[in-house]
Amino acid sequence: MKITNSLTKQFLATVCVCTLLALFPAKAAPTAEQKTWTDPAVALREDPDFAIQGEYRSAEGVPPHGAQVVALGSGKFDVYLLQGGLPGAGWEPGQLRTLLKGEKKGDAVECSDDLGKTSANITNGQLSV
Repeated sequence: MKITNSLTKQFLATVCVCTLLALFPAKAAPTAEQKTWTDPAVALREDPDFAIQGEYRSAEGVPPHGAQVVALGSGKFDVYLLQGGLPGAGWEPGQLRTLLKGEKKGDAVECSDDLGKTSANITNGQLSV
């Protein structure tokens, strides 16, 4: 069979590539095991980052701010600083929300934004900005 039309050639090439992709799918990269706990004591024993993650709020008598700390594993954290307080207690979508990246160093978690303008420290269950 002789093929002369370039659109027909492109169509056939596309069909061949799609057929090959369907026959030999790429394997997905292995993913990290996702753990789920029902007992906080077991979670804390198996992953010490569990004790640090959670929500933090400013003390009474100071302007309201909140923070959500997300454990990413291996001593790394995302910290979201929320102007106005925690969601449902002052912070609303559209208000300032600053992302800090944190890493555990000894007994503390040191956090900063990408520009180095904002930093925070988490020690003994207290977050200081």
